[in-house]
Amino acid sequence: MEVPANPVSEREAIPAAAGSPAPATSLERNFFRNLLADQKAIWTSPFRLQSRDLKWLVPAAGATAALIATDRKNAAEDGDEGNQIAVSRGISEAGAAYSTFGLAGGLYLAGRWSRNDRLRETGLLGFQALLNASVVGGVLKVATRRQRPSAEDREGAFFEGGTSFPSGHSMGAWSLAAVVANEYRDRKIVPIAAYGIASLISLSRFTGGNHFASDVVVGSAFGYLIGRYVYRAHHDGSIENNGRAKDAWLRPALAPWCDPGSRACGVSLAWRPSLR
Repeated sequence: MEVPANPVSEREAIPAAAGSPAPATSLERNFFRNLLADQKAIWTSPFRLQSRDLKWLVPAAGATAALIATDRKNAAEDGDEGNQIAVSRGISEAGAAYSTFGLAGGLYLAGRWSRNDRLRETGLLGFQALLNASVVGGVLKVATRRQRPSAEDREGAFFEGGTSFPSGHSMGAWSLAAVVANEYRDRKIVPIAAYGIASLISLSRFTGGNHFASDVVVGSAFGYLIGRYVYRAHHDGSIENNGRAKDAWLRPALAPWCDPGSRACGVSLAWRPSLR
């Protein structure tokens, strides 16, 4: 039996052993390029608005203006109960940068080690969404310089050197939640849990006296939009529900062959993609 030379490289032809780290994907190789493209798309998005966008843009702007106008009253009525503030600030730690980035990084590493492409993409896109949200949130904080509710007059004045608007914890929590919810939207409990946790974190930033209501609502909305955009722009549609890419593995295929000219016959061996 003659076996023709296999044109497929050895690395591609032999599947990696179960449990070994998976090779890098285009998302990993192009991570920083994609991040720059995201920032360009985010900051130029107002120039791409169309008339049909007014049906949600006008109500959103009106609701934000109403919240800002009532922020001082709402913050004053919220009170300074010690237990409430302590519990709220404890919950809000789940939205801190070390928590959200740590979770996204953990998901990515777990996905690579287990060769679960879906989990790996979730962690990678989650990390990317968090970076985008951090940049956008940081720029808006510097631009608005709003005082926090903890300031002496509790007025929440803009351009006074504060860092209250928008809520960074809310942006981070919702950007990561949007990626997770979209990746696992076929499992109803995952979006419910992801958005539920993000909502709890956002609420805790208000009840803990860290932010005004408008800070939290705007931060949550921006985070959700950023996370959804990152997923839609970079999701690999070939990944199946079981977490493996459709062409992730190659399987051997044997086929008989004959060459009348040389009067030779044999069996050819080729490695072909096989869906899992």
